[in-house]
Amino acid sequence: MFIYRTALKLGLSGTVRNADNGEVEIDAQGTEGMIAELLKAARTGPPSAEVSSVAVSELAPDPELQQFKVIA
Repeated sequence: MFIYRTALKLGLSGTVRNADNGEVEIDAQGTEGMIAELLKAARTGPPSAEVSSVAVSELAPDPELQQFKVIA
């Protein structure tokens, strides 16, 4: 929920999902500054998390993504 709440606060659209292996997969769209803030939060994580690495890939924008949501 940490990334979800952060993305909502930043006004991003996209998705976040917890993978079975413990990784968190984020697909986010917004301005470069908004994405930079989300990445900063992802690298830090919430107090109860241990973040070992963050991998980033640039994707083409998806006009269908109008809000930020959690997917299962």
